[in-house]
Amino acid sequence: MVLTNKHEIEEAVLQGKSLARMIVAENKVLPGKFYVLLKQHHIPIQKLPGELIRTKYKIDTGMIAFVEEINLLTLEELLDREKKHTYGRILIADHIEDPQNVGAMIRTCAAFDFDGVLLPDRRAAFISEGVSRSSSGAIFQVPIAKTHNLTLAIETLQKKDYWIVGTSPESKQTIQEIDTKRNIALILGNEDKGIHQKLTEKCDYMVHIPMSANLQSLNVSVAFGIFAYELYLQV
Repeated sequence: MVLTNKHEIEEAVLQGKSLARMIVAENKVLPGKFYVLLKQHHIPIQKLPGELIRTKYKIDTGMIAFVEEINLLTLEELLDREKKHTYGRILIADHIEDPQNVGAMIRTCAAFDFDGVLLPDRRAAFISEGVSRSSSGAIFQVPIAKTHNLTLAIETLQKKDYWIVGTSPESKQTIQEIDTKRNIALILGNEDKGIHQKLTEKCDYMVHIPMSANLQSLNVSVAFGIFAYELYLQV
């Protein structure tokens, strides 16, 4: 994987990821603490003309690092990990396609102590440079699992004592009105289509965000931030 900004490179190093090398523009001065961090971890730094970096790698940040790929888990491996709090919190991203949305949601998971993210392995944004960039390196903090079948995954979660909470503007309940003192897997749906009907039928609750009548919906990553914060207050 290729990383192109300070925050995600720094987070990769701090989380113990192996950086094969780093290329920096000749005229770029790295922040002192960042430079020391790279040196402490014996990461080789190669200097190249900035124009060459822009032309070859199509970036304008003046730095690029080559890091080992993210270790994706199975759902079972995710569930075997220790919970961060008494009650488990898992995000299920149902075929969300925009890498920036996926990255922003992973960053929110890190901010509000979610135990992990579950993604489908088809028809969704894959873990790419765009996802890494928009997560500001949080993909190296938050465990990420993939599954062939979200419906079966939900059934597995329910057997493990997770309550499944879906999200929809048409729902009658808010998240404040349900019992959150339990393990919760929260589903956010595709940017255009929302949550697939088969998944909706598996939900124990469906919740919405109250908002002004002038607006019907929010960007999926913004909506998740609101739900995640409410759950964080109840952990």
